[in-house]
Amino acid sequence: MNVKLTTGFVLLLLLIIFIIQNTEVVNIKFIFWEMSLSRVLMIFLVFLSGGVVGWVANTVYRSHRN
Repeated sequence: MNVKLTTGFVLLLLLIIFIIQNTEVVNIKFIFWEMSLSRVLMIFLVFLSGGVVGWVANTVYRSHRN
C-alpha cells in the first residue's frame, strides 16, 4: 500500500476519534455575545481563524518587503 494513502487513512481515523470524543456543547461568552456550539466545531473555527490571520500577516509582510 502507498505510504501517503496509509498516512491519510491513519490521520482520518485519528480525526474521526477526535470528533467522536469532543461532541459536547460548550457555551462561549464574548463581551455581549453568547453562543453554544460543539467543542469540535469551536476548535475547528479557532484553527481556521488562526490560519486566516497567519495567511493575511504573511501576505502583508511579503508586500511590505518588496
